[in-house]
Amino acid sequence: MNRRRWILGLLSGCIALTVTACSTQTEEQVLSATIESNLQQIVSDPLLLTSSNPNDYIAGNPEVYRDILNTGKEGLLLLLQQLESSSENGLKEWIMALRQVAKCLESTTL
Repeated sequence: MNRRRWILGLLSGCIALTVTACSTQTEEQVLSATIESNLQQIVSDPLLLTSSNPNDYIAGNPEVYRDILNTGKEGLLLLLQQLESSSENGLKEWIMALRQVAKCLESTTL
């Protein structure tokens, strides 16, 4: 009887850990997709396609950029991963880098 309870307890714990791990991964995937969608919206702005200045794109889409800034530490870590793994050095990468600089400046402001 005790052995059966122990096994059921262990099984319940494993199931709880699995569900928690899956939901965390799903939240990360949702955050990553949201950030990617926002970045694509910024870099695809038809009114700014002739500009090569990332600040123009940010200024032209302040709400979308603010949404990226508001993703917090989790969003910052995801952007760092994307930036480090990117083989390109284009507009999207510059916007990601500027987000990181903005977050660093925000955290050091008194």
